[in-house]
Amino acid sequence: MTHIMKQINSCLLFVLFSFFSLLAKAQFDVEKYDKECFLVGTLDEYMGYDRTFEVKGEDAFYQRVEKYRLNQLSTVLFLSSLFDSDYQDISIVKTENIVPEIAIYSPGLSAEVDKYYNYEPKVACTAQGNRVYSGKVSGEKIETEKQKLSFLLGAYLCYGKASDNEIGKYRFFMTNAQNKSKLIADLLLKLGCRHIEYLVRSDYIPNGHYVMFTPSAKMQTVIDEAECLREYISKIDTGNVEFTADGKKFILKEFPKLDDEELNKRIWKMLGK
Repeated sequence: MTHIMKQINSCLLFVLFSFFSLLAKAQFDVEKYDKECFLVGTLDEYMGYDRTFEVKGEDAFYQRVEKYRLNQLSTVLFLSSLFDSDYQDISIVKTENIVPEIAIYSPGLSAEVDKYYNYEPKVACTAQGNRVYSGKVSGEKIETEKQKLSFLLGAYLCYGKASDNEIGKYRFFMTNAQNKSKLIADLLLKLGCRHIEYLVRSDYIPNGHYVMFTPSAKMQTVIDEAECLREYISKIDTGNVEFTADGKKFILKEFPKLDDEELNKRIWKMLGK
């Protein structure tokens, strides 16, 4: 009986993550937006999008999609759920650096992301001796209107907000990301936005890059849908998620502690019985 319940318990966890994955996909219109371009729009290009392409020991840059702060766990869960059916090699890893971080790794998805970047080698190498390459997202790879809207949806989700001083105007803000900021300004222009201003604050470190604009009707729709995604992500409950001691797996804390009767009730409730 105990063995059977353990199997059911594992099944329940699978159902929960599958159910969450379906919810995430329901929030994202895959017919209207391109998932990969959306993801690229969210990525941090601070001093370049850093990658390594060879393996010598464990390397934090190798096949990494992105790294996040611990308080961004809900964003990590949303993004991984959006892609996990297409890229089943996705893993979420917690690292105990000076500043603890969470990272998404995936050989398949990182290779797809690489198609959008132009890379140049840096002087720096990792501690393992792997050459670090700095990537800049290429506007030539974002060709169709669907791709442009998708990229801006991801960028606005992470870096956009309404202007503090002018009603009807919005802005993007990034640090040390000149290439991405200029691309955003260019895409806004192509989508019919007005009053586009690109401002660099170089009087402090890191340099701040601002793109201010009045949205076109199409861009306003992107902004509204980004705000809906932001609200959805903010409501994702991460209280029952914890990482294993090595940081390489995450589990739901609550369900392994349920007794057999309560576990059975949860299963049937989720299955609508």
